[in-house]
Amino acid sequence: MSAILGIPETFTFMGIIIFLVLSFSTYYLDRYSKLLPYLCQLAALGGLGQMYFTNFLLEASMQVRDFTSAIYFILAIAYAIRLSVLVLRDTRHRGGIFA
Repeated sequence: MSAILGIPETFTFMGIIIFLVLSFSTYYLDRYSKLLPYLCQLAALGGLGQMYFTNFLLEASMQVRDFTSAIYFILAIAYAIRLSVLVLRDTRHRGGIFA
């Protein structure tokens, strides 16, 4: 996997971006929970911490860094899908996203 992408943290960077975009979008929609944007920001901060620990403190192998980056990205995608389903269900119930 790292031979294709260059560095194994590519998935982690994409996951961090996904969590930050979800944080801004949930803050903008402002219908769900006041805690939800902060949870997304904590998840993005967790991704930065994961990159720091696997690179500098643990000096993990490339396979471990690939695996943890892929798991973090899968969690970000799963959370984005869950939030999309929540928004879709809410828009069908209310009659529109801005209603």
